Amino acid sequence: MMKSKFFKWHRKIALLMAVPVILWSFSGLLHPLMANWFRAEIQNPFIKPHALDVPPHAKPVAEIAEAAGIAELRQLRIVELDDIHCYQLIDRNDKQWYFGVLTGIEINDGQNSYARQLACSYSGQPAENIVSAELVEDFTLTYRYINRLLPVWKVVFENGQHVYVDTATSKLATHDTPAKRLYLLVFSYTHTWSFLGDESSWLRIIIVALCSVLSLFVGVSGIVTRVFFKNRTSSGQTRKLGLSRKLHRSLGIIISLFYLMFSFSAIWQIAAKTRFDRSFLRASERTVPTIQLESHIQPVIDQLKAQGKLASQISLASNANSSYYRVQLLDRQNPAASVYVNTMTGELTDYSDADYARELAGEFSQYPAESISDCRLITRFARDYGFIYKRLPVWRISYRGEEYQQYTVDTVNSHLSMRSKPAQVVDALIFINLHKLHFLDVISKDTRDVVSILSALMIILVSITGLVMMRRKKVR
Repeated sequence: MMKSKFFKWHRKIALLMAVPVILWSFSGLLHPLMANWFRAEIQNPFIKPHALDVPPHAKPVAEIAEAAGIAELRQLRIVELDDIHCYQLIDRNDKQWYFGVLTGIEINDGQNSYARQLACSYSGQPAENIVSAELVEDFTLTYRYINRLLPVWKVVFENGQHVYVDTATSKLATHDTPAKRLYLLVFSYTHTWSFLGDESSWLRIIIVALCSVLSLFVGVSGIVTRVFFKNRTSSGQTRKLGLSRKLHRSLGIIISLFYLMFSFSAIWQIAAKTRFDRSFLRASERTVPTIQLESHIQPVIDQLKAQGKLASQISLASNANSSYYRVQLLDRQNPAASVYVNTMTGELTDYSDADYARELAGEFSQYPAESISDCRLITRFARDYGFIYKRLPVWRISYRGEEYQQYTVDTVNSHLSMRSKPAQVVDALIFINLHKLHFLDVISKDTRDVVSILSALMIILVSITGLVMMRRKKVR
């Protein structure tokens, strides 16, 4: 009797979950294919830094800002726009202004023009091929939260390529092709069920969680049925199995571990999504009054050049006592090499990038400086700081006895890149190892992708053979 009831519930719930499981497996099958073998390519994934060569007789930033009525600046950079050196000023309201460094004249629609130029630089396409450029201020189905940067500009080319760029950092956020957009749409509908709402939609969270729990039950009940309930007739003889049943039982036990891993990690990930942290969007609230920019940038760059140091970019930094020009140095061995110059006096200071990183972490966390246990420079992406965060170099500040144990900050742009606490580390480890099978990376990434594809195919086959069995039983 118990065996009969168990079989009955296994079949009923398996029938209910067959289509969702097949859709999840199919979209999971697409992921390694699109991510590795059918990846959308772009001509220049990175723009190499070069020496900053500010023209002689460049106008002082303070003079230009004062004339434009800009009293405070969040950030300052020097960029080239149509071969003209420009000051890129970001005011306290995050509005971007572009002024020629020689003329001091504002460049109309400068941010749009710079976005188009960046997109052409990354894609290798001429400006004549641009169809449109628009500002994207929130995540969408095609520009997902995994890209991290906001706001960004979406530049559309005639060949259907979309290039997303962040003008405040000159970074490539992401890019896609018509094929990739179709894949993202299919994946978002069949794997994450975006048609039910965004990441914070409780309708979506509840339905997907319920289906994931039911799929886990199907997997567990299938294993129990196969291991503990022998397929025998009432007389005790072994029942003769048809091809579908043989395949279903044999493949089911082979793939059971992966099925349980996928289901369990999906449930865990859904629970993690309910506490999704958007802190990576936080920028420092610090501003520098333009009247404090008394020293000119040009002599600073010339002074460093005389010392054999080439500047590659300028930005602003400040603390409770002073404001600084943060001068990024062109150093292939140390991507974070920089000096801090007092904006009032123009003198080089002993203030360091690590000092500023601690200041920023304190601003974002509101934790006391005394609880800092470590300050570490990160110059390359790794498992605990993946490519999705986009920002490099960054500093990781670790705290003792606080809720969030680590804050990772971008000193170049005065921005928080990520924060983490033990629960988030556990979430990430479970997801990347049990759902994305990254534990197989120790063998090779190709091995991981092949195993992912084979496991998805086998789950689909197990589901189809189960449906065939139930169909035949119903016909009989």
